[in-house]
Order: sequence, then C-alpha cells, then structure tokens
Amino acid sequence: MSRRFRQRRRCREGAATIPLHYAQLLENASLQRVTAHAGCQTHRVGCAATVLEMQLTRMANCKDECEALMSALLPVAEQMLSEHHALRAFGCTLSATDQIVQVGGWSDAVARDDATSIAEFKDSFRDGAARGELKATALCYSARSLVPGKTATQEAVFVHLNHRDKYSIVVTFPYHFGAAGELRIEEPFANDGEYDVFEA
Repeated sequence: MSRRFRQRRRCREGAATIPLHYAQLLENASLQRVTAHAGCQTHRVGCAATVLEMQLTRMANCKDECEALMSALLPVAEQMLSEHHALRAFGCTLSATDQIVQVGGWSDAVARDDATSIAEFKDSFRDGAARGELKATALCYSARSLVPGKTATQEAVFVHLNHRDKYSIVVTFPYHFGAAGELRIEEPFANDGEYDVFEA
C-alpha cells in the first residue's frame, strides 16, 4: 500500500499535522552533545545531569518545530508532484516569532535549475539566521537517490531541516508514479544533516 504525504496524524499539542513515521525518524536524529564544564569538580555529576535535562528539553522543542515545518511543506510538495510530475526547489522557514513562511514554489515562469535555486535558498536562510530572524529552516527538492534495499537509483524528495539549537536532519521520501500517473510515496528514511544554515 502506497504512503501519501497527506497521510498524517495530529501532533501532541494538536496544533499541526505531521506525516506518519516522521516523528519516529526524528527520534533517531542526534543533537550536538554538550558536556559538563571541566572546571566543576565539586558538583560534577549534578552539572552533567543539569546539562542533560536542558539538552533533552531543547531536543523536544526543536523536533516539534521541525515537525511543524514538515507539516507545512509536504502538502505543497505532493501537490507539485501530482499536478506537474516534477518538483521545483522551495522551502519553509520558522521565524523567531514562530511564523511559518513558504519561500519559492511552482510558477508558470521558466524554472531555474535546481542547483542554482538550492544555493540561493541556502544563502537566504543563512542570511536570516545570521540576523537572528530564523529559528528553523526546511529546504525541499527532488533528485535521484540510492534507496535502502535497492540497487538502482530512483527519484526522491529530499527535505533538509536545520534548527538553531544545533539540530540537522535530512528526510528522504522515494517516490514513483503508477501506471495511471498517480503519485506513490515509498517508505521514507533519514540521515543526519550537515548543519549548514546556522553558525555552529
């Protein structure tokens, strides 16, 4: 049975929908580790525990915010693929005031090549991050990819998520079109991202 982008469940707070399996994918991603201050000898264990508690809280927050970005982005990607059988690079940003904004998308104008669009989006994201205007970014595009369990490459939607709390993940959705031209989304998989938007 094919998985569609629009197959989603409600998130814990009920404010946004997220794709099935996506929250589980995020659970496997890792934040940059923070260790206790080396100079703290008296309360070494206590400091480590405090850091761990803060780290887990930040992890929950950044994952929730990335889920919200993914929820806003995936229906747009599905619509492009279903209507045009192609996907033009676009993205979504989460502002410091918690506003989600889509950037780019499909238009009737002549499309630029994906490499140019992706580079421009990344530059724009980095600029907004450097000014402190963004908390998280999502960049979406389509390219051929190796898929776990298969030997040949196939088309896939890549979603690069970056959060200012040192969180970065790339979620990949392989897809194909059925005999009648219908979009079929296959099992997604995730890898750690490069954290290339916010300053390390």
